[in-house]
Amino acid sequence: MTITKIFSNGKMINVTGTGHDPDGYFMLGKIKIHASEFEPLLRAGALCNNSEISFDEENNQVFVGDPTEISFLVSARKAGLSEKRLLLSMPRIDEIPFESEKKRMVTVHDAGDGQQLVFMKGAPETVLEHCSKILLQGKEVKLCKKDVDEILEINELFASQALRVLGFAYKKELKGSKNFEEELVFLGLQAMIDPPRKEIKASISECNDAGIRVVMVTGDNVITAKSIAEQIGIKGNALDGNEVHKLTDEQLSLAVEKTGIFARVSPDAKLRVLKALQVNGHVVAMTGDGVNDAPALHAADVGVSMGLRGTDVAREASDIILLDDNFSTIVLAVKEGRTIFDNIRKFVNYLMTCNLAEVLVIFFLSFGGFVALFPAQLLWINLLTDGPPALALGIDPCNPQIMKRKPKKKKEGVINKRLAYLIAGIGVWMTILLTGVFFIGFSFGGIVLAQTMLFTGFILYEFVRIAVIRNQEHIGLFENKWLVYAVCFSLFLQLVLLYTPLGGLFSLVQLSLFPITQLEIFFWAVLLGGVAVGWIGALIITKAVVKATPIENVSGKALFKF
Repeated sequence: MTITKIFSNGKMINVTGTGHDPDGYFMLGKIKIHASEFEPLLRAGALCNNSEISFDEENNQVFVGDPTEISFLVSARKAGLSEKRLLLSMPRIDEIPFESEKKRMVTVHDAGDGQQLVFMKGAPETVLEHCSKILLQGKEVKLCKKDVDEILEINELFASQALRVLGFAYKKELKGSKNFEEELVFLGLQAMIDPPRKEIKASISECNDAGIRVVMVTGDNVITAKSIAEQIGIKGNALDGNEVHKLTDEQLSLAVEKTGIFARVSPDAKLRVLKALQVNGHVVAMTGDGVNDAPALHAADVGVSMGLRGTDVAREASDIILLDDNFSTIVLAVKEGRTIFDNIRKFVNYLMTCNLAEVLVIFFLSFGGFVALFPAQLLWINLLTDGPPALALGIDPCNPQIMKRKPKKKKEGVINKRLAYLIAGIGVWMTILLTGVFFIGFSFGGIVLAQTMLFTGFILYEFVRIAVIRNQEHIGLFENKWLVYAVCFSLFLQLVLLYTPLGGLFSLVQLSLFPITQLEIFFWAVLLGGVAVGWIGALIITKAVVKATPIENVSGKALFKF
């Protein structure tokens, strides 16, 4: 944050320089001016402050504290004012910490000769309520309505430029007095730019595409909040904290559906907004960094605290700690979470379909008095040929459409209606094909050939199931190299059994590459023909199921391109 404008002595001053660099000038129009006439305002910003600037072991500056308060230290240093020297001459003797409800902070300093100086900073309208005088040209004069109107007008002007504005006041009184917050002298305004990160607009747009609504809940005033919201793409009406307090729970539940900006919000108002959204059936993630945010973080479905500037209380109350304090990281986490959930579904889809087919084939063939597969063959399928591809599916890349669809329902499990239909439909289709393969093999070469063809057919058709899943998810066959390695590894193991004496341990017909026999031609012709038929049938079933159970995108159009 950088102080860019100051209003003091009835003058609007531009401040040059950016960030934490103390090099900068004070400009009245195009004229560089000395800071002496508004030095009391800069001094108040440096003393009514809990941040500090120090040096590390390598003599590099280290800024510790709230970014807003650090910006006041930097603006004071541009005028040659060091907060450390100021504190040595006017040590702090008392403090009223900032509170969201009061929107102000007060510090008390020993001014010597039995006097003390009181400094206040906070929301301009709040500070003005505690002032009876204003400092003009070094003199304390009565604060009249015209002055108040002008200050508030300047405040709105700064806010419309997306600046965060704080007001400052002071008074000198006898040491020991506890009347800190009344009869103060208004000093002026300091306005800082709090620029949105460059990537934030794209991240909010991605949220909108993903069916995630972003709502701004801020302590800034409404005008500043609206200006920022317009820059970053947050839409909706705006309400301030006072308006929120006046609404009943029923009225607030209606209002939150149309409101995208909540400004000057106190912690209890933030909690009410959260609960109103939850009552309306929304799953709400709430971000926060302060002690006052803890109730809302705890009550949210997902509380997200800031890792860099967040307090210990906020981090303890949250579910997730955002290490880089970057909203875009939340969006990336949503994308990663959806990808992980999708991959779990692929894993379940693949294994459940294949295992259902195994159970059904063995079940029906047993009625005819056939031993479809031996235990060792089943173990080989489930451990060595099913396992590696299934694990590789767990690290599949994300679906290109993953951030174009609405979030799943809160109570929706891994197996939803669509997945159940796919498992059942393709599982039955595999059962029919593999049962047919068994009987073709049995009629041509007896039970051993039938078992060998069924055994190999299970493995080949499981690979077909993987290909259909990837087609459904719009992911290329070779985008996951580990899946390619796993399929090749499983196929290699199966060929080892078929073409080496090792197959005898599994009671399989041993094939030979040289010379190519009639048996081998028949064996592969039936299996590969079945693969082609299985592929076409699985595509048709998948397309029918997907069309019957569409997933809606954010515009209400069904996503069932296949």
